[in-house]
Amino acid sequence: KGAGLSSHTLRLLMNAYRWVGETAQANTELGGYPFKTYTPVQYPATINWDQYQFGKPNNAAYADGTPIDFQPAADGVRGIVGARSNYGGGKGTVADYVKAAKAAGLSFIVFTDPLEALTPATLEALKRDCADASKAGDFYACPGVEFTDGIGCRWAFWGEKVVFPAAQCDSYGKKYPLWDAEKKVVLHYGAYSANCAYCPSMLLDYKQLEANGSHRENLWWFYHYAPFVYAKDKLVADNFKEYLLGLSDLRWAAISSYTRIDAPSDITAAVGACVTGYSNLGAAKAGMNTRCAAYWQALSSRQYVTQGPTIAIWDVINPQMESNWKFTRGAQRVRLQFIVRSSAGIAEVRVHDGARGVIRRFAGHGAKELTREFEMVQDQQHYLVLEVVDTAGKRAVSWNHVIYCYKQGLFRCADNLNILGATGLLWHPDRSQPLTAAKQWENAMDFGINGWDSGGYLCPMPEAGLLDWIRITDKKDYWPLPWQDGNVGKILDVPLSSYNIQIASQRMTQLSERFDSPARPTPALASPPKDLGPLEFFEKTHTIYGPMTRTDWFTAWNHRRAREGTKDYRGGMVWHEGEIHFTKDVTLRGDVPLPLARITCPIDLERGWGTTIIVNEGDGNTRVAVLRAKETIQFTGRVKGGGYLTQLPSLVGYLGFLVPEGQEFVYRVSVSTEPGRARDIIVGLGQDGQAVKAGTTLKYRFAIGTFADSNAGNALLEDTVAAMNLAGGKEGYPVTTKAGAYTDGVFFTTFRAEQGAAAFSVGARDLIIDRPFRVQGLQDNGCAALYSSGRPWFRFVPVV
Repeated sequence: KGAGLSSHTLRLLMNAYRWVGETAQANTELGGYPFKTYTPVQYPATINWDQYQFGKPNNAAYADGTPIDFQPAADGVRGIVGARSNYGGGKGTVADYVKAAKAAGLSFIVFTDPLEALTPATLEALKRDCADASKAGDFYACPGVEFTDGIGCRWAFWGEKVVFPAAQCDSYGKKYPLWDAEKKVVLHYGAYSANCAYCPSMLLDYKQLEANGSHRENLWWFYHYAPFVYAKDKLVADNFKEYLLGLSDLRWAAISSYTRIDAPSDITAAVGACVTGYSNLGAAKAGMNTRCAAYWQALSSRQYVTQGPTIAIWDVINPQMESNWKFTRGAQRVRLQFIVRSSAGIAEVRVHDGARGVIRRFAGHGAKELTREFEMVQDQQHYLVLEVVDTAGKRAVSWNHVIYCYKQGLFRCADNLNILGATGLLWHPDRSQPLTAAKQWENAMDFGINGWDSGGYLCPMPEAGLLDWIRITDKKDYWPLPWQDGNVGKILDVPLSSYNIQIASQRMTQLSERFDSPARPTPALASPPKDLGPLEFFEKTHTIYGPMTRTDWFTAWNHRRAREGTKDYRGGMVWHEGEIHFTKDVTLRGDVPLPLARITCPIDLERGWGTTIIVNEGDGNTRVAVLRAKETIQFTGRVKGGGYLTQLPSLVGYLGFLVPEGQEFVYRVSVSTEPGRARDIIVGLGQDGQAVKAGTTLKYRFAIGTFADSNAGNALLEDTVAAMNLAGGKEGYPVTTKAGAYTDGVFFTTFRAEQGAAAFSVGARDLIIDRPFRVQGLQDNGCAALYSSGRPWFRFVPVV
């Protein structure tokens, strides 16, 4: 995914193609293939989900389309995680533990010996003993370790690929110490995870993470949550809310129990406290040795954590919306079923939607077994977790079901690192990267080599990025990081993700450890970064809204018809809102003291790329500069509502920074054909010498558009400004309101509902994307819906 090919590699490939094609070129029979008439993809008008049965493999699928084969509603197998053998300071051998576990009715046991008590030799001995104890096939003993990372957090790793940490790790040609033999600490968590082939892993106590000055949002390379952590039968950490928060943080994660015991005699108490359940022993062994895809393994093996109750079935029909909602009625319907049991009787079953709270509650009335079916819709991403409570107060927590659309949802890759997918939004939030400034160029697939789920295309194209620093005059020039002491730390929040619009926000209040400091390797190999203290002069919050583009990813991906899927693509839009709050008096400095965004465009005089800069300053003044030879163009100015900045053209189109009414920005254009010179447009706030008092908050909003337009002029930009009312007013398109009120037309067509509904007609007006609507005054009761004449059925839409 996202891997690029060098020009040397491409030349090698092309030469190879020519060589293997030499004999074909000499074949006179070639070229006689009768071409068939191209038939566009046809989608069914309706789909009836009642034809599908729970417990069948056609109910759900992995992200790659492979069916998930759910097991019958049996009690499955159980085991414990967290035993310490005699190699790690415990009081029993592996064989002793296995004998006691079998006597207690368990089918597996996971050892997590303290790494500080082990040596490479004793860890290998633990692995051999576990392998010997598992040979009969009726029980599985899994090796693992418990250790402390470089910032003081305690972790557990397990699986047959766990190894003792090397003394050093490599990162981009540099060597870093990995295992501190004196302090018995793994200095760089990510590097050790890579050593262990990214085995199952989990943080044991999130309060410890906070105490060590780091954030859950900045974790990476982990795949499990422990809802409850025990020392024998004593609860030492309740991480259930952290599990739910992690799902809302877009994590693909499984769950596991953790019960630290030191002797085989502790197993009875451990079983009474908390265990992990699987559908069968084969699923348990596979789940304990799964690399990266822990979520899908848990889904297929019914991995859950329990203090007593059994979760026999937690099934879903249509979790991934693989039917094309643009053409198929019923694509959004979701059916769910659970079967839970407890010898003490079921008191209640709660369905949590990640950190959003409980969205369904079912009374058990003391029944030994409770079966229920219920329905939801594909209005936005939902992270559904069962919490089962029996009459004795014992709880069970399920694996999670994600209700989402793979074609346009906002989610992380399964390795828990980058945001990547059909939304056109790409970044690494755990590495303190800023949010995505602009949508990716989806038409670039016509010009470059890329994968179906790529992080970029191999062709020159304009780029945009958000900036997180300020320029002020204090006793010294101050540029907060990453150039001085650290990074501006960023904490991600995702208020909304759906198949047609996403909202993501980043909060910036702390200075965070640099990833490229002499003591830390690349972020994927390092331990989580720590806060170094509050930002000295300011705090910042930035939010993006990403409406969908017109690419039909069902056609482009499912049917591998990229050109057909992008035939209606004309570009994308990202709406930005934010505020900068100053905590100290400052004096601003420079042409753009508070830079917000940077736009670049490839420059090629021969091809005519990037040669024209156009700035409509929003006050009737338009500035145009043209690169004609080896030269540098530099100028500054201010741009108001209704204005825009762009550099064009390029192979794929051009970017536009669009300014709405009520806003005024400063900009600096610096583009050059000379090597080593700046080639960008910087836009931001403030003016040189401006004094800003502590407590001042500066708010801003703007849009950045990717215009898939081959023209070298500004006609489409001018039309977009008018059509989206960016200069103010509501005259960009005709609107007739039948119920509710039309309140705003800047970017979003905004209505206020009356008595829970709005009805309106919006006249035709061309845009590069489908027009984004929002309706205020609706209650989130789970069934907000849109009815349109274009698709004559109700379509469920998100509420936030």
